[in-house]
Amino acid sequence: MGDLPPELQHRSFKRTDGGGGPNLRLLRLHPDLPSNTVTAYVFNKFVHPDEDRFITPREAARLQGFPDDHVFAGPLTATQHQVGNAVPPPLAKALGTSLMEAIGASSNKAVGLFSGAGGLDLGLSRAGFDIGACVEIDPFSCETLRASGSEWHVVERDIQLVPSEELMELTATDEGETALVAGGTPCQPFSNAGKQKGIDDPRGILFQQFVRVVGDLKPRAFLLENVPNIMSVNKGASFRAVLAGLEETGYEISYKILNAEEYGVPQFRRRIFFLGSRDSEELLFPSPTHGVKEEGLRLFDPNGNSRQKAMHTAGEAFENLPPASFTV
Repeated sequence: MGDLPPELQHRSFKRTDGGGGPNLRLLRLHPDLPSNTVTAYVFNKFVHPDEDRFITPREAARLQGFPDDHVFAGPLTATQHQVGNAVPPPLAKALGTSLMEAIGASSNKAVGLFSGAGGLDLGLSRAGFDIGACVEIDPFSCETLRASGSEWHVVERDIQLVPSEELMELTATDEGETALVAGGTPCQPFSNAGKQKGIDDPRGILFQQFVRVVGDLKPRAFLLENVPNIMSVNKGASFRAVLAGLEETGYEISYKILNAEEYGVPQFRRRIFFLGSRDSEELLFPSPTHGVKEEGLRLFDPNGNSRQKAMHTAGEAFENLPPASFTV
């Protein structure tokens, strides 16, 4: 932190007890590496690689892999939360492409749950899925979805109050005709940045609504996203509860932790994904497409295959942006 100007060195970032190692709460991003994980709370912590200021929401959106024409609605705090909580679209596209190849659905209709700012929905649509409906409770996120996904039917409501019949009507599908139900249930109950109450947090049981919709629509496949910490919080009880709930659908379940930087996202970001297959198709997770530039680091995937592309870096992500503005 020593290279940062005094105006950025707020007292809350400085040690006063004289002990311990360096305080890493304030961090200048390295221009030649992917960014550290973007969350809703990095906007007074991540410092621009070359300029003495915090990163802007648009720069954070670049680190998440959003296109510049994706408009985030609402005041500054709302846009920061939308960007930080999103699934990176390039990672979502890689998953969607793999799913589309596996199920070969005659119908490509998909339903998005807990859509947030639309990162998962955007990536899946780029992979060929037709997002017929998005369910989201936050009004600013819904504005973002309407502005950035003009063909999406946005259901601005608590998912607990959304009947599955309405989703089938919006997507013009009957039971069993939907190709995919996808969503990322709130991660705060399981995240390292939260209180880690797991299923004891009211948001921690919202996955049951995901299970309800899957059971009612009976899609060919489903995709559920969350933070890897779900596997360890409450000594694994939350993870076991989620897995048991998903297995109650009768779908064949697989899960894996994926690293976003290995799929073209200029950010180190780990997330767990659950895949479910109704008809016993083998749903494969996408193979990594990006390696790293530094000699001696991971240049090969676990199977020994060379990764063809270098990982994108924070410096590359910030190229050709207009002067900094703290609106998006």
